[in-house]
Amino acid sequence: MFHGWRMVGVTFVTLFVSVGFVFYSYGLFVLSLARELGQSRFLTSLGVSFMNGAIAFLAPWLGRAVDTMSIRNVMMTGGIMMFVGFVMASQITAIWQFIFLLGTVLGGGVALIGQLPSSTLVSNWFVRRRGMALGIATMGVSASGVAMPPLTTWLISSFGWRQTFLMYGVLSAAIVVPLVWLTVVNRPEDVGQLPDGDTEPPPDPQGDTSHPHALGLTRLTATSMLLNRDFWGIGMSVALCFFAMSAVLVHTVPMSVDR
Repeated sequence: MFHGWRMVGVTFVTLFVSVGFVFYSYGLFVLSLARELGQSRFLTSLGVSFMNGAIAFLAPWLGRAVDTMSIRNVMMTGGIMMFVGFVMASQITAIWQFIFLLGTVLGGGVALIGQLPSSTLVSNWFVRRRGMALGIATMGVSASGVAMPPLTTWLISSFGWRQTFLMYGVLSAAIVVPLVWLTVVNRPEDVGQLPDGDTEPPPDPQGDTSHPHALGLTRLTATSMLLNRDFWGIGMSVALCFFAMSAVLVHTVPMSVDR
C-alpha cells in the first residue's frame, strides 16, 4: 500500500487542528475574555497579531528544518506546544499573559503543525498528483471552518472559555502527537517507496524536461527568490488576502453580537 495517502490524511487532521482551534475560533473568545479580564476588544484581539508575527518570524527557520530534519519530530513538537499553550491559556488572569502565549508557545505550535510542514510533507510524497493531494489535505482548513465555530460557541456557552481552552489543549496532544508519531515519514524513499506510488524510478529529468517528475527537482536559492519580482508579487497578494481574512475572522462575532 502506498503510504502517501496516509500523509494526506494526517495533514488534513493537523491543518484542521491548527486552523480550527485557533484562527476559526479566536473571534468567539474575544467577548468572553474582554468581559472577564476587564479589557478592551482592541487588546483582546491584539493577540492574533502577535501570533501571526510569531509564525512569520519562525517561517525561515521552519522552512529549513522541514527540509533537513525529521518532519515528524517538528510536528510532534508543535502538538506538544499547542497542548502546553492552551493549558496555560486556561489559567490566565491578565490579557498580557494571553497575548504572550499567542506570540510564543501557541503561535509556535500552530506554525510547527501548520501549513508549511504539512504542505512540505505532502509535496515530498507526490509529484504527478501533487495538486490533487494538496487539495485533499487542505480540505482540513475548510472542514475546520465549518465545524469549529458552532462547536466552539457551544463549548464556551456550556463550559466557559477556560474549560474550552483546556479541552483544546488535551485534544491537541491526544490527536496530533500519536497520529504524527505513528504515521509521518519524511519521504517515500525512507520506506522503500517512490513518489505517487510509482513502481519504477522516473526518467532522468535532465534528459526529459517534459516529464512531470522534473518539476519536483527544480531548486531555487533563497537569494534568487528574494530578487524575483514574481515571488514578491505572489507573496504580497497572499499577505493582503490574509490581512482581510484575519480581520473578518476576529471581529465578525463581536460585531454581530453588538448589532
